[in-house]
Amino acid sequence: MIARRWLIVSVALLMLAAAGLSALSRPLPVPPPQEQDDDRPPIIISSGSVILNVATGSWVREAAGRFRQEVVRGKDVKSFTASTGTGGAACSVSGTAILVTYGANAISIGRVLPTGQTTRHAANVRMPADAAVTLKDSRTLVIATTDPLISFTNGSTGPNSTCQVAAGRLEIRQVH
Repeated sequence: MIARRWLIVSVALLMLAAAGLSALSRPLPVPPPQEQDDDRPPIIISSGSVILNVATGSWVREAAGRFRQEVVRGKDVKSFTASTGTGGAACSVSGTAILVTYGANAISIGRVLPTGQTTRHAANVRMPADAAVTLKDSRTLVIATTDPLISFTNGSTGPNSTCQVAAGRLEIRQVH
Protein backbone atom coordinates (compact mmCIF):
# COMPACT_ATOMS: atom_id res chain seq x y z
CA MET A 1 0.00 0.00 0.00
CA ILE A 2 2.80 2.42 0.91
CA ALA A 3 4.64 1.46 -2.27
CA ARG A 4 1.54 2.18 -4.31
CA ARG A 5 1.08 5.64 -2.71
CA TRP A 6 4.75 6.37 -3.26
CA LEU A 7 4.36 5.38 -6.92
CA ILE A 8 1.29 7.65 -7.37
CA VAL A 9 3.04 10.59 -5.69
CA SER A 10 6.18 9.99 -7.77
CA VAL A 11 4.19 9.88 -11.03
CA ALA A 12 2.28 13.05 -10.05
CA LEU A 13 5.53 14.88 -9.23
CA LEU A 14 7.09 13.68 -12.48
CA MET A 15 4.08 14.94 -14.47
CA LEU A 16 4.20 18.28 -12.64
CA ALA A 17 7.93 18.62 -13.37
CA ALA A 18 7.36 17.74 -17.04
CA ALA A 19 4.58 20.34 -17.31
CA GLY A 20 6.84 22.97 -15.72
CA LEU A 21 9.71 22.19 -18.07
CA SER A 22 7.34 22.23 -21.02
CA ALA A 23 6.05 25.68 -20.06
CA LEU A 24 9.59 27.01 -19.64
CA SER A 25 10.81 25.61 -22.94
CA ARG A 26 8.07 27.24 -25.05
CA PRO A 27 9.19 30.26 -27.05
CA LEU A 28 7.83 33.61 -25.96
CA PRO A 29 4.93 34.84 -28.07
CA VAL A 30 5.96 37.10 -30.93
CA PRO A 31 4.27 40.49 -30.76
CA PRO A 32 2.07 41.33 -33.76
CA PRO A 33 3.79 43.33 -36.50
CA GLN A 34 3.36 47.08 -36.24
CA GLU A 35 2.22 49.31 -39.06
CA GLN A 36 5.44 51.26 -38.71
CA ASP A 37 8.90 49.79 -38.38
CA ASP A 38 12.49 50.85 -38.09
CA ASP A 39 12.80 51.21 -41.88
CA ARG A 40 11.33 54.70 -41.48
CA PRO A 41 11.30 55.91 -37.86
CA PRO A 42 9.19 58.98 -37.07
CA ILE A 43 9.85 62.44 -38.45
CA ILE A 44 10.21 64.61 -35.34
CA ILE A 45 9.09 68.24 -35.63
CA SER A 46 9.79 70.66 -32.82
CA SER A 47 9.48 74.40 -32.13
CA GLY A 48 12.34 76.79 -31.70
CA SER A 49 13.23 77.28 -35.22
CA VAL A 50 11.03 74.61 -36.80
CA ILE A 51 13.25 71.52 -36.86
CA LEU A 52 12.46 68.40 -38.92
CA ASN A 53 14.62 65.46 -37.94
CA VAL A 54 14.71 61.91 -39.38
CA ALA A 55 16.59 59.03 -37.80
CA THR A 56 17.28 57.22 -41.07
CA GLY A 57 17.92 58.35 -44.59
CA SER A 58 18.59 61.93 -45.52
CA TRP A 59 16.77 65.03 -46.74
CA VAL A 60 17.39 65.77 -50.42
CA ARG A 61 16.53 69.22 -51.83
CA GLU A 62 14.23 68.92 -54.84
CA ALA A 63 13.43 72.61 -55.42
CA ALA A 64 12.91 75.84 -53.49
CA GLY A 65 10.87 74.90 -50.45
CA ARG A 66 10.78 71.16 -51.31
CA PHE A 67 12.73 68.31 -49.75
CA ARG A 68 12.39 64.52 -50.06
CA GLN A 69 13.45 61.90 -47.53
CA GLU A 70 15.84 59.53 -49.29
CA VAL A 71 16.00 56.06 -47.75
CA VAL A 72 18.02 53.50 -49.67
CA ARG A 73 15.78 50.46 -50.29
CA GLY A 74 13.13 51.98 -48.02
CA LYS A 75 9.55 50.76 -48.03
CA ASP A 76 6.70 52.45 -49.89
CA VAL A 77 5.04 55.22 -47.86
CA LYS A 78 1.25 54.78 -48.00
CA SER A 79 0.15 57.39 -45.43
CA PHE A 80 1.14 59.30 -42.28
CA THR A 81 0.03 59.42 -38.65
CA ALA A 82 0.91 62.56 -36.70
CA SER A 83 0.66 62.73 -32.91
CA THR A 84 1.47 65.14 -30.10
CA GLY A 85 1.20 65.28 -26.33
CA THR A 86 0.71 62.57 -23.74
CA GLY A 87 -2.11 61.53 -21.44
CA GLY A 88 -5.15 63.82 -21.68
CA ALA A 89 -3.26 66.18 -24.03
CA ALA A 90 -2.54 63.42 -26.58
CA CYS A 91 -3.97 63.98 -30.05
CA SER A 92 -3.36 62.33 -33.43
CA VAL A 93 -4.53 62.48 -37.05
CA SER A 94 -3.88 60.26 -40.05
CA GLY A 95 -3.93 60.77 -43.80
CA THR A 96 -1.93 60.74 -47.04
CA ALA A 97 -0.68 64.24 -46.18
CA ILE A 98 -0.25 66.21 -42.95
CA LEU A 99 -0.29 70.03 -42.89
CA VAL A 100 1.64 71.56 -39.96
CA THR A 101 0.94 75.23 -39.14
CA TYR A 102 3.60 77.40 -37.51
CA GLY A 103 2.80 81.09 -37.08
CA ALA A 104 1.17 82.26 -40.34
CA ASN A 105 3.02 79.62 -42.40
CA ALA A 106 2.57 75.91 -43.05
CA ILE A 107 4.62 72.83 -43.89
CA SER A 108 3.06 69.98 -45.84
CA ILE A 109 4.33 66.44 -45.42
CA GLY A 110 3.07 64.04 -48.06
CA ARG A 111 4.03 61.32 -50.51
CA VAL A 112 6.03 61.69 -53.70
CA LEU A 113 7.14 59.20 -56.33
CA PRO A 114 10.86 59.98 -56.81
CA THR A 115 12.27 60.21 -60.32
CA GLY A 116 13.05 56.76 -61.64
CA GLN A 117 10.68 55.04 -59.18
CA THR A 118 7.50 53.37 -60.35
CA THR A 119 6.04 52.01 -57.12
CA ARG A 120 7.91 53.23 -54.02
CA HIS A 121 6.69 56.57 -52.62
CA ALA A 122 8.91 58.62 -50.31
CA ALA A 123 8.12 61.32 -47.75
CA ASN A 124 8.08 64.81 -49.23
CA VAL A 125 8.19 68.12 -47.31
CA ARG A 126 6.89 71.35 -48.85
CA MET A 127 7.20 74.74 -47.22
CA PRO A 128 6.85 78.33 -48.44
CA ALA A 129 9.40 78.97 -51.22
CA ASP A 130 10.75 81.95 -49.26
CA ALA A 131 11.20 79.97 -46.03
CA ALA A 132 14.64 80.42 -44.47
CA VAL A 133 15.52 76.72 -44.51
CA THR A 134 18.94 75.16 -44.01
CA LEU A 135 20.12 71.59 -44.09
CA LYS A 136 21.95 71.43 -40.73
CA ASP A 137 23.14 67.90 -41.56
CA SER A 138 21.76 65.27 -43.91
CA ARG A 139 19.03 64.30 -41.42
CA THR A 140 18.01 67.70 -40.01
CA LEU A 141 16.09 70.51 -41.75
CA VAL A 142 15.89 73.81 -39.85
CA ILE A 143 13.38 76.53 -40.78
CA ALA A 144 14.44 79.77 -39.12
CA THR A 145 11.45 81.34 -37.39
CA THR A 146 10.39 82.65 -34.03
CA ASP A 147 6.85 81.37 -34.65
CA PRO A 148 5.77 78.38 -32.56
CA LEU A 149 4.16 75.24 -33.91
CA ILE A 150 0.39 75.72 -33.65
CA SER A 151 -1.57 72.86 -35.17
CA PHE A 152 -1.61 69.99 -37.66
CA THR A 153 -4.33 68.49 -39.82
CA ASN A 154 -4.93 65.80 -42.41
CA GLY A 155 -6.89 68.29 -44.55
CA SER A 156 -10.35 66.84 -43.99
CA THR A 157 -13.16 68.62 -42.19
CA GLY A 158 -14.45 65.71 -40.11
CA PRO A 159 -13.92 65.00 -36.43
CA ASN A 160 -10.40 64.01 -35.36
CA SER A 161 -8.89 65.79 -38.35
CA THR A 162 -7.06 68.64 -36.56
CA CYS A 163 -4.92 68.81 -33.40
CA GLN A 164 -3.22 71.60 -31.48
CA VAL A 165 0.52 71.00 -30.98
CA ALA A 166 1.31 70.16 -27.34
CA ALA A 167 4.62 71.15 -25.74
CA GLY A 168 6.05 72.37 -29.08
CA ARG A 169 6.67 68.87 -30.47
CA LEU A 170 5.01 66.33 -32.75
CA GLU A 171 5.92 63.05 -34.38
CA ILE A 172 4.90 61.99 -37.85
CA ARG A 173 5.04 58.25 -38.55
CA GLN A 174 5.17 56.89 -42.05
CA VAL A 175 2.77 53.99 -42.59
CA HIS A 176 3.83 51.29 -45.07
